[in-house]
Amino acid sequence: MLSYKDTGPRDKDACPGSWFDSKVSEGLRGFGCQFGFFRYGALAKYAGILSRAAEEGMPVSFVLGSNPSDQLTEEDVSSVLDIVSKGGDCSLTVVAYSNALFHPKVAYVVDAANQHYGFIGSANFTSHAFGANVESWLEIEPSDMTNQVLSDIVESTSAWRRAGTSDGAYQVRNGDDIEQLLAHRIITTNKARRGAIAKSRESTGSRTSGLASRKIRWKPPKVYEEQDDELFAGSISEDLAGVKDETDLPEDVAGEEDGAYVDDAPVVVYRWCKRLSASDVNRNSGNERNLMSLGKGPQGLNQVMSDIDNIRDRMLADQDWVQTLVSGRDAEVATITALFSIDDAEPTVQRLEVVHAPHRGSDQANYHTCIRWNEALARLLREAPGNGYVGRWAILEKTDKGRITLQITRDAPNPRGIGLR
Repeated sequence: MLSYKDTGPRDKDACPGSWFDSKVSEGLRGFGCQFGFFRYGALAKYAGILSRAAEEGMPVSFVLGSNPSDQLTEEDVSSVLDIVSKGGDCSLTVVAYSNALFHPKVAYVVDAANQHYGFIGSANFTSHAFGANVESWLEIEPSDMTNQVLSDIVESTSAWRRAGTSDGAYQVRNGDDIEQLLAHRIITTNKARRGAIAKSRESTGSRTSGLASRKIRWKPPKVYEEQDDELFAGSISEDLAGVKDETDLPEDVAGEEDGAYVDDAPVVVYRWCKRLSASDVNRNSGNERNLMSLGKGPQGLNQVMSDIDNIRDRMLADQDWVQTLVSGRDAEVATITALFSIDDAEPTVQRLEVVHAPHRGSDQANYHTCIRWNEALARLLREAPGNGYVGRWAILEKTDKGRITLQITRDAPNPRGIGLR
C-alpha cells in the first residue's frame, strides 16, 4: 500500500519524523537509508535501537552524501560509525562527487515481524526536514503491489556497500578512514561548517522579516537540538551555493578501490595568481567591470603562465571556445565550471565565462584574457565590507584530472605546490 503525505496545511500533525518514530522500534531486523544531507541530531533518538540491532547481527546501512555546499562533518560520521561498527552486517558509505550532488531521500525498515516498510520523499535526514520544513513523501507498506518496490529499495541501498571511489563511494570502516576523508576535504568539521554558514549568512543576508513561522512538529533529543545554521544551510546551501547548474565538472575522485585516497590524488599542473585590484573586485566605483583580468601575474608563483596567452592556450586549451565579438572585434569565450572559495569557506561550484580578446594588447592592456563574474559573485564582491577583497590573492589552478579551482585568499600560494600530491 502507498500513502502520500505532506506537511502542508491539509494535515496539521503529519511530519517525516513521525514515520521514523513509528517504524524504528525495538526488535527491528533491518534498516537502511540513502540521504544527501544529514545531521546526527535527527538520528540520535534511534541510535540505541539501531546499535542493538547491529549487535544482534541485523543489517544496518547508511549511505550519506557529502556535497560541496553542505559537507558531512567528522563528528556526524564518527557518531554513525559508532552504530555500524557494532555489527558484522552493517555499513557506512560516504558519497561525494566533483560534478554532481548526492541527492536521494529514501529509507527502509524491516520490523520485528520481518515486514518491510519504505519512505521516499523530499526530506533530508535533518531535524528541520523531519519536523519544521514543508516536505512531501510516500510511505510504503508491504502488499502484493509494493513488495517488489520495497525489495528494490533494499537492494539499491545494499549495492553501495560494493561501490568504490570510481563510483564516488568511500567505505568508512574505522577512524583511519574518517581521517583520510577529512585530510582530502571530502568531509569537514562542525566548527568549519558553522564558520562557512556564518560567512554565507553574512554575505547573503537573512530573509526573515515579516515572514510566517511554522509550528515545529518533531524535535530531536534536547542535547541535539540544532541551531538555525542548519535551516540556513539546508535552504540556501543545498540549492543555491552548491551545484546550481548540474554541469560536467571533470571527475576528480581518488582511485579505483576503496580507501585508495593518496596514490591517485589530483595533482596541480597549472596555476595562475595575482593580487586583486579594485577593478577586479568591483570596488572601482567609476568603472565597475564585473570581471577579473588574467595577466601574467608574479613570476615564481605562477606555473607555466609566463606568457599573456597561456591561460587560453595552455591552462584552458581543452575548453569549448566559441567565437564572439568584444567591442566589435574578434574574440573567444568559454564557460568553465570551477570550485570557488573565499578564505576558509567551503567551496561552491560556479559557472564562469572566460573571455579571450587578443586585441586588448594592441590597446595597451596588459592582459588578453579575463574571467567574468556571474551575478552572485559580482554582488558578493561588490558588497563586501570595508575595502572588500582588494589586495587579496586570486589563485586559479587546474589539476591533472581537469578540475579547476579559483580561490580568493589572504595568503600567496606555495611556489612548491605544483606537481606534488
